[in-house]
Amino acid sequence: FWPPMPDEPHIEFLTTISSSGDVTGSQEKMDSILYGKQETVDLPFARPFGLRMYNGCIYVCDASSANVSILDLRKKEVRILGQSDQIKLLTPLDIAVAPDGAKYVADTGHGAIIVFDANDKYAGRIKVEHLRPISVAVHGNELYVADTVANRIRVFDRLNGNELRTIGEPLVLAPSPKGLNGNEIRTSGGGKGQLGGVMGIALDAQGNLFANDFIGCRVQKFTPDGKVAFSIGGLGDRPGSFVRPKLMTVDSDGILYVVDNAFQNVQMFNDKGQFLMFFGSNGKHPGAMDMPAGICTSDQDLDLFQQYVHPAF
Repeated sequence: FWPPMPDEPHIEFLTTISSSGDVTGSQEKMDSILYGKQETVDLPFARPFGLRMYNGCIYVCDASSANVSILDLRKKEVRILGQSDQIKLLTPLDIAVAPDGAKYVADTGHGAIIVFDANDKYAGRIKVEHLRPISVAVHGNELYVADTVANRIRVFDRLNGNELRTIGEPLVLAPSPKGLNGNEIRTSGGGKGQLGGVMGIALDAQGNLFANDFIGCRVQKFTPDGKVAFSIGGLGDRPGSFVRPKLMTVDSDGILYVVDNAFQNVQMFNDKGQFLMFFGSNGKHPGAMDMPAGICTSDQDLDLFQQYVHPAF
């Protein structure tokens, strides 16, 4: 539980899904589900990154396996997205799901957003020159894409693929100071609205955009018209600061969750950017994390997890 005693707990660790067998309840390989082969080898995740939950399914981007695993918890099935005759994913890092069920996969290998329809069928791609997408989010009919080459957020019409505008500017830093050993000292921050190594993005219900960056070690909140509302964090080793921020999400209460790959935890902030708490840590205990990257929140299908909740929680 987090926070630990004597504080009142707000987060409970429930369970871990490490492979297809944790969903199906058997040791069938994903190939056997797809093609009817009588395999008995369980297929683990190789390098899970971004994920979303929709309609009883968890969609997990696995960069090393070059696919998106569909963990259908209600049917207890595992299916593969993005390995068909129409499209073969290369390096899927994140996925967004629109209210109509359309899926948008950020694939850095293709340098494009790969689109699937509500039935998980390939529906096309969104691509502009030199695009290197790493994180995606949907608000209405707009698709937000974190571009690590341009160090900007690109906004597209998700229905026709037209680029509408960009948000943010590339980070500009003064020359880094030198340490005693002659190496440059990493500094955080930068100008207002500047992004350096943009990693994760998330949108709240009002269309406000949260974007973090690796160099700046901060999260900036942009209003729907692209103006900076405030900035969270900076390079540091205390709660509320960051070292390697990765992907993010915002829940229905407006709480922002930021994954930090170095802290190996998830920090939570309110809609004013104030630090609330964190959960997760390194180690071998339940709820421990090892280089976490992706995160999502969902208010749907809660019955699928009810069996794991402690009766006193």
